[in-house]
Amino acid sequence: MASLLFNGTYALAASAASTYVVTFQQATLVTENRGRYSGNQAVWEFTYKIKKQ
Repeated sequence: MASLLFNGTYALAASAASTYVVTFQQATLVTENRGRYSGNQAVWEFTYKIKKQ
């Protein structure tokens, strides 16, 4: 089991998505909290792209 720590909240106006491709990244710190690897940490990076189809 891992715990996730999200750093930030993102908002996007609907008008921005209608004409542009919006890309943003979010780094998330993951800490293992059980078992053999308890206490180990990793950074996961999520990339989101929002565009009108």
